[in-house]
Amino acid sequence: MKKLISVLLTFSMVAASSGCSKKSEETSKKTKKTKDTEITETEDPETEESETTTTPDTSESESSSESETTTSKNGGVYPISSDFVIKNDQKNLDMEIVSEPREYALLDSDNHYAEIYKSVDMIQFSQEETEAHNQLWNTLEANHYNLNSDFDAEYDKLLPELVNSVKNGTYKTDYTLTSDITVFRADTAIVSYIATKEYGTPSLSNESAIAYNYRTSDGMEYMFDDIVTDRAGFADFFEKYYADSDADDYEKAAVKDLATRMRDVNERIDFVIGYDSIFILDRTDSTYPQYYKIPAMFAGDYLDVSLFGSTPEYYTLTNDIYNRVTWDLDGDGKMDEVSVEFETDEYDSIVNAVIVLNGTEKCPVPDSELVEGSSALMFVSMRLMKTDSGFYAYLEMSLEEEDSIVYVFRYDNGHFEYQSRFEGNLGLDPCYNPDNFPITSRNDIFGTGLMKYSCSVIKHNGNPCILNDYGDKRGIGITKKEIVCIRAERGQPEEETYTIPANTAVRLYGIDPEQGWILATTLNEDSSKNVIFKLKIEIEDGYKFKYGENSEEQDELFAGIRYAG
Repeated sequence: MKKLISVLLTFSMVAASSGCSKKSEETSKKTKKTKDTEITETEDPETEESETTTTPDTSESESSSESETTTSKNGGVYPISSDFVIKNDQKNLDMEIVSEPREYALLDSDNHYAEIYKSVDMIQFSQEETEAHNQLWNTLEANHYNLNSDFDAEYDKLLPELVNSVKNGTYKTDYTLTSDITVFRADTAIVSYIATKEYGTPSLSNESAIAYNYRTSDGMEYMFDDIVTDRAGFADFFEKYYADSDADDYEKAAVKDLATRMRDVNERIDFVIGYDSIFILDRTDSTYPQYYKIPAMFAGDYLDVSLFGSTPEYYTLTNDIYNRVTWDLDGDGKMDEVSVEFETDEYDSIVNAVIVLNGTEKCPVPDSELVEGSSALMFVSMRLMKTDSGFYAYLEMSLEEEDSIVYVFRYDNGHFEYQSRFEGNLGLDPCYNPDNFPITSRNDIFGTGLMKYSCSVIKHNGNPCILNDYGDKRGIGITKKEIVCIRAERGQPEEETYTIPANTAVRLYGIDPEQGWILATTLNEDSSKNVIFKLKIEIEDGYKFKYGENSEEQDELFAGIRYAG
């Protein structure tokens, strides 16, 4: 297993929420490798910004006083706990999220492919972290082993059923067995993540989610009552916090139900721990598990606030239901409030957006950057990232059936300045480590879908730089003819060619659009016979590729690729 994992890591098989703490030298090497290519930049930052920063780092600062409060335009005035202290005293763990997929596909009598797919995410520590945090590592490995064994057993049961159904003409459905991990923090104090499981078919999906919170030093698991010191008081606060907001009726009803459960001491409450907040996980909707952010600084009367506020050097904070982040930006011991204001048209599309600091200092998105023709702009999220050159706010707006647009603002000397924008999707996940987080983009190469890149904003003035050559994307095809490719398992992909027979199922790992390569694997009933390969291609218009001297297009080489629309 670990041999295959190391191969997949070489080609960026990193999950959407992965975080890998890089030393500065390692970051330099990776960015040099990518030629400092930034994602679809439309405006370059000034190069001198990396040399100076006016944002001081403090080892420990009192972030509030008993009289300090924060007020939201949307409603609610919440005192900040005097016990909440910001301390930059942690270090991100050197880890990644990896998986070892199993998959098989074959054509049915109607020339459509039947597929079974299984993938279970695993937190993979570096050797140094494994030795330093052995008890925690054993717990995480046991979590993965138990789930992976169950999914393997189910896969081994379903695979022959699928194959036989195709052979005898009774094939009806595909099978998907996946478990994804979303990390909220992973540092020398706490590891906190959500694991989502899915077992289903295109017509029926059964999803579930569970949260895990561990003390890094010894692997002890934090339970809800270890964090919340007053269940009833916290439930009341939780309910009021959302009732005062502009949350929709569905969210408010879900929060009300969760608050009722919290008051029952026998109820298990799933949660994750961020740097500034506790996130309550709602598992009542099995299709789309939700989580709700409660800033710990406001709920200090009901929480053990000592577990919050400790950060590594670089970290990310996400907006709450009031579209704001409350944090000490300049190290003066007082909290600042970073919020977003919008102006919308009659169709609820955003026509103006402003980053607001402490309710008065305003920095708008330039009109020329915001207006996108007739496309409807909708708010997705705001993030505040602490980087090597200070704080940056990232405002993400979605476009209908297109990539989102992310607007970048730099904090400098008490105010924000608009810097640049890029296209891509950050989504709603925490992106907790600014030195390694995912950005996805849409394309139709080898099947419609999202392609994911691992990115860093460290040493790039807050602008994302791609860390890996290959964008991570999954797609299935079955060869229509023999295809000559290059073997890639041994790390010497240009030394040995390989001929893939016709009618062979293949799965895409990733795409390098700049160099014109796809990375994929053959799929066999016996996965030990699979061959990882590279195929040189010529990408046209981001939708098609050509192969070989005869410029054969994608649909002449592969059958069964599904397109949207």
